[in-house]
Formats: sequence, structure tokens, C-alpha cells
Amino acid sequence: MIKDMSFQWANLWIPAILLLPNLAYLIWKPRGPRPIIGGLYITILTVLERLGQAGSFVLPLFFPFELSGDAGIVVSFVMAMTMVVYYSGWVRYFGNGREYRLLFERVFSMPIPMAICPVVFLACLALLERSLLVSVFVVLLAAGHLPLSLLEKRLYEEDAADRQA
Repeated sequence: MIKDMSFQWANLWIPAILLLPNLAYLIWKPRGPRPIIGGLYITILTVLERLGQAGSFVLPLFFPFELSGDAGIVVSFVMAMTMVVYYSGWVRYFGNGREYRLLFERVFSMPIPMAICPVVFLACLALLERSLLVSVFVVLLAAGHLPLSLLEKRLYEEDAADRQA
């Protein structure tokens, strides 16, 4: 059931906090070779990822969220920690010469943190907003973004191994 879907000005920070480093990424591209990936499987994953991004970044602007109760505090804490890991990855990337491989390396033992953190953050947000609709788009985002990131990481590592051989 969709309740109040009025625009929530206070929620503009949500896409901003996730997209700000990505805007910097568009300006200051990674250094070094990037693997080229394609094919039907990649196209399907990319479509899932883009649909998920669209819904996950836009829909939260229309749902109020609550931080009340113990559950709200725990979910908020998880969101904050994902942003600590996410921004740590971006600081490492920009602070160490924007090497492409840094986008996939572990942060605090988390694999592909630059892919996992936004998904977890948005899933937590869907919980706070109590929105099944936002949750569906987060699942679509995860279904595309996570396997694409894993594949890109694997291909980059294979390319790097081939260049060293």
C-alpha cells in the first residue's frame, strides 16, 4: 500500500551522499586499463542495474522515513557504517592515483565495497521508509550492480595477470 507519496525535500541528501563521489569519478577518470565487457548477459545485468538505480535514487525522495525505536537506531547505525566504508574506498581511490583496481579492493575486509555499500545503504533506507516499492528497486540494483562489479573485478585481475605474463 502506497501512503503519502509527496516530495520529501529533506530526503535530497540520500542521492547526494551516494552520488557525490560518482560525480568526482566522472570528472577524474581512473588511470590504467579497464576491461571491456559485453554480451547479452552484461546487457541484462546493466538493465537491471539501471532500473534499480533509477528507482532506488528517485523513489526515496517521495517517502518519509522514521528513525524511531531500537530498530530505527540499528538500521541508521548500519547506514552510517556503510557510508564510512564507502567513503573510505573513495578516499583511497582518489588519494592513491585513481588506479582502477582500487575500486574493487577490500575495505575493512569487505569485498567489492564500492558496490556493496550503496546497496546495503539503500536497503536500510527502504526499511526506514517501510517501502516495499523501494525494496523492489534495491533488489533490482543488487541483481545488476553486484554481479557486474564482481565480473569487472575478475576481468581486471585477469587482464593484469596477462600483462605481467
